[in-house]
Amino acid sequence: MKLIFFDEIEVPSRLQGPSQTIDLQEMIDFAEVWDPLPIHLDEDFAREYGGITASGPYPLAYRIRLDKAVKSKAKAIPWRVV
Repeated sequence: MKLIFFDEIEVPSRLQGPSQTIDLQEMIDFAEVWDPLPIHLDEDFAREYGGITASGPYPLAYRIRLDKAVKSKAKAIPWRVV
């Protein structure tokens, strides 16, 4: 696996991974355990805000799961020792 530094990343860059569909019930199940607020669980309450929203940690956990699925060929490291 080739290591690259942040300053070597070309902007814009894109890594294409598998498409995913987030399951509403999975998102709610996550919130019931880890972030049981009405905005994440109660459709009537959340309707005022545009509908149920994901708990903050849920997209992060999902991103980590996708990173594992993609198995990126390059990993970025944030700094160089000079």
